[in-house]
Amino acid sequence: MNRVVRERFTAVGRTTHVLFVIDQLCETGGAERAILQTIRLLPKARFRVSLITFRIDEKLQLFRNLPCPHFVYPLRRTYDWNALRVARKIRRFIREEKVDILIMECTRGDTPVPATWSRAGEEQRLGHAIENAFAQGGCVLIPVFALGKTQEVLAMLYKLRREKILDFPIYIGGLSSKISDIYDRRGRMGRRQLPRLQLLDELRPFVLNAESIHEAQARAGRVYALSSGMMTPKTLSNTFAQRIVDQPRHSVFFVGYADPESPAGILRNARPNEQVILDPGEASQHVRCHIEQFQFSAHASRESLIGFAARLAPKKVVLVHGDPLAVEWVRARLSLDLPNSEIIVPTPGVEIEL
Repeated sequence: MNRVVRERFTAVGRTTHVLFVIDQLCETGGAERAILQTIRLLPKARFRVSLITFRIDEKLQLFRNLPCPHFVYPLRRTYDWNALRVARKIRRFIREEKVDILIMECTRGDTPVPATWSRAGEEQRLGHAIENAFAQGGCVLIPVFALGKTQEVLAMLYKLRREKILDFPIYIGGLSSKISDIYDRRGRMGRRQLPRLQLLDELRPFVLNAESIHEAQARAGRVYALSSGMMTPKTLSNTFAQRIVDQPRHSVFFVGYADPESPAGILRNARPNEQVILDPGEASQHVRCHIEQFQFSAHASRESLIGFAARLAPKKVVLVHGDPLAVEWVRARLSLDLPNSEIIVPTPGVEIEL
């Protein structure tokens, strides 16, 4: 979220309805405070504001007296929601209330979803890929973020064990372990697909830290789910990747979005035997390991985003948070699908009027 866009909303001659959607209001973090502050700053004489969320913790003082009407639509999963599903949940609201301005992310705008894709099929493909990697006498590195993606991957690995497809040692990082402990202790507070699963108790992963990673050997038949997901230099995933990238028997599996300019993006897009630099302070290496990409991104697909925008048909769509190619694909598609809507791609850091 390095790109900051400041919007100045103006309305001429009538009241403008602004709809805010956030997955949950359960923590008093920066995003939650920013949305509430923005709502309070909008002049009530010119703007009518509504807020939709999928979960709210009204025990927190910040959320007891919200500054606008709000609607809670519970979903089974909030980490992998798609816009069409949400549109169905809020269809009555959308039919009755015309949305004037839609601010939409574009992260996966340059990544089409295969027509045959399904979550179950992708999890099965991951299991087969791990099995094949072990058959080659190697290990598997899965770069993950400590919050969210680590726990999602651990849950998938648990299912491989439960269904007796594969059983193998798992390694995670220290921060991932601490956050997974919080997930386990709060497991019954929200809706989950595996509500009774205690990740650390069931999987008993080995924990690596900034010191032990330098002594950890790449051992065959093991999965290393290490942060960070972008493989930032000096992190566990970056350090371990340098150890296996030039070894044909080992594998690196990507399970989410990676900035093309990050070490993870560079490695993911590298051709076999191409030289890459994963850490500016280290020498370049030849890419000889097996690399594979899986579609487990927590971002909505570009198809679902387009479908969501088409259902709303707002007067203006503001496209943010995406690489230039991703934003351009969404802009071009929306220009065709919504000829009566103004599609805006703001320049980062530049104030715009809506």
